[in-house]
Amino acid sequence: MWLLIRLWPVFLVLVVALLIVGTMSPAVSWMEEQHVKRGIGIAIVFTLLFVVAILAVTLTIPSLVDQASALVEQEPAIRARLADYLAAPT
Repeated sequence: MWLLIRLWPVFLVLVVALLIVGTMSPAVSWMEEQHVKRGIGIAIVFTLLFVVAILAVTLTIPSLVDQASALVEQEPAIRARLADYLAAPT
């Protein structure tokens, strides 16, 4: 059990790496069929994956910050409603 707990992060990294490789493999294979060298194809796919991830973060973070600030502003009212709900007899 101790060994499993110690190796769990390594196992998770390995699983994520295999998922990324499995996802990228068809795109790299297609690029190889189009006469693009495998190393360049991998670099292109990784770059596109990185750009998409940056775009997703860029588009998601402002909305997340707005929602979090709205939640912080409404926190006293939410806490009061929760306290009233928990204090009410069943």
